[in-house]
Amino acid sequence: MSFLRKLFVFFTIIFVLFVGANIYVADKSQTFKTLHQPFVNTFMQDLSQTWRLQDIQARVDDAFLEKASTDEGKAYLDQFSTLGLFQEMQEVEMGKYYSGSKGTMGEFIFKAKFEHELVLARVTINELDGDLQVLGLTINSMDEKGRPIDFKPKS
Repeated sequence: MSFLRKLFVFFTIIFVLFVGANIYVADKSQTFKTLHQPFVNTFMQDLSQTWRLQDIQARVDDAFLEKASTDEGKAYLDQFSTLGLFQEMQEVEMGKYYSGSKGTMGEFIFKAKFEHELVLARVTINELDGDLQVLGLTINSMDEKGRPIDFKPKS
């Protein structure tokens, strides 16, 4: 009986540590969202002004800039320009969240209201030593139930 009691105590401690770690990460994720949501909002506003890389290049990661500078990347920006000006973020959620030696990364997932369409957007940012950079941007149209589908500009 003593062995079962020790085993029960061991698993109880593991469970409490697991729950505590999850609460800690959820709190840090929420703090990251609260602190950096204005940055994401401003980034989307500035990008939608002209949909040109020159307007945002100081706020994006080199790898993102390199991909967006390709013919394919420029074609996507051209397609996205049909959305018009960014107006607001709706239903903002945190997706992936990671904190490590290379900074803190968080993925903002939200409905992005533009002049001409409501889309689902994902903006991944990284904070390192107080400096924020966008690592990625994905924009998807939504079906009638609000699920993401490939972006297709409305005619």
